Amino acid sequence: SCWHYKENDRVKKESDLLEVSADKAAISIPSPVAGILKVRKYREGEKALIGCVAAIIEEKETLEI
Repeated sequence: SCWHYKENDRVKKESDLLEVSADKAAISIPSPVAGILKVRKYREGEKALIGCVAAIIEEKETLEI
């Protein structure tokens, strides 16, 4: 896996959050929401299960201004 954002970075909805690699393909995973990337559950190069939670994003609507 290759992350395009660091923890505490602002992310836009549908921007490429990370790229995951399988035996025959690399797939970009978009952010489902706009907000702040609070936690990356996996380090680059670490294996993850299909369907797992890869990140926690604090949605923009809940942020204090």
